[in-house]
Amino acid sequence: MLKCSIVGVGRIAGGFEDTDVPLMHPCTHAGAYDQCPDTTIVSVCDIDLTKVQSFAKRWKVSSVYTDYKELLAKEDIDVLSICTDSKTHFEITKFAAENKKNLKVIWCEKPLAYNLAEAEQMLEACRRSNIALTTNNRRRWDHHYYRAIDLIDNGLIGKPYLIEAVSPSGLLNSGAHLFDALEHIADAKIYAVAGRAVFDGSIDPGVCGVAYFENGMIAHIDCAWKEDYVFSIADPAIFSPTG
Repeated sequence: MLKCSIVGVGRIAGGFEDTDVPLMHPCTHAGAYDQCPDTTIVSVCDIDLTKVQSFAKRWKVSSVYTDYKELLAKEDIDVLSICTDSKTHFEITKFAAENKKNLKVIWCEKPLAYNLAEAEQMLEACRRSNIALTTNNRRRWDHHYYRAIDLIDNGLIGKPYLIEAVSPSGLLNSGAHLFDALEHIADAKIYAVAGRAVFDGSIDPGVCGVAYFENGMIAHIDCAWKEDYVFSIADPAIFSPTG
């Protein structure tokens, strides 16, 4: 049994399980740990005491903290979920990797960091401590995406060469899911990109451009904030008059 702790108790930590948002369940860290027979939540942490106490009651967790450093000092855990505000990911991940040597996994929400230098430091700290650092690319387990892969693998839509990809929000939010899903469906790594940023005044700008895959496939990408929620990856032929 893997002992798990969650730092930051907002919607992605567990709140989405109790909303009307049309998502597949489990769709949160706590929901996943609760349904997996090999994991148990042993402690939770948030700077808001009332909030973390309510969360602990909902998920039947006995140990509650308002300081993640105290949690790491006192709790014997295998997996740490980091669901705090993105600007704190670097600090918490690096501290945990350097001070909790018996950790097996750090499951950090996206984006890992706000710049590449910090992300690389996080990865290096985890490598030194033999800790697996992962983020939440949930579309890897979505049956719709596997259906698309099956269509491609079985030749039912021909040999794809161009993918149209649309995300409703900035590069660091849904955009992170978009790029991972593209590599999953294309079954190849992206080796080059070209495009331009779409700035909206936030810390998470969008981007419009082209991605080139190692197997020769190309993706047109529209990843910018929109009022209508659209997240799609498609073979353009599906939408053509003869498709």
